[in-house]
Amino acid sequence: MRPGLIALAALAAGSPVNAFGGSTAPERVTQRYDLECGGRTGSFAIEQRFDRAVPSYSVAIKDYTALGGSAPGPAGTELAEAAAKMARIDRVNWLCDGQTAKVSIEYLDRPTYDQAVKTDQRITDQPSRMRRTVLALDADGLKVETAGTPIEAGSPRR
Repeated sequence: MRPGLIALAALAAGSPVNAFGGSTAPERVTQRYDLECGGRTGSFAIEQRFDRAVPSYSVAIKDYTALGGSAPGPAGTELAEAAAKMARIDRVNWLCDGQTAKVSIEYLDRPTYDQAVKTDQRITDQPSRMRRTVLALDADGLKVETAGTPIEAGSPRR
């Protein structure tokens, strides 16, 4: 695609355009996870945004479908608060525990990321400050089981 067409596409989408024809709007990636546990299916969606202008990362848990449920429900306050502490997601794992899917989200925490930006350091130069939040998805919905547990250096990553 030619640069003029890229700029036109960005303008049509309502995004600011930089001098090189690219969009300066935040980059957004939404990942939907479909789970099956105890013969029932459910899902949840996580959105990560990166804004080069700031620079900043943000994470949001967009919605979920309870195990055996038929329609997605919005993420509540507890899920929004847990996601707000996440600067960037590193890994998402889950396992079936009876009739509940346990979801482990490993992420770089917000204070580590903000400090790196403030001091103009690369994130990779920072000591590892990874954290884990465990969510439980069952027939009643998606809820936070544990939030912000530090991942110790050398500990097994699940």
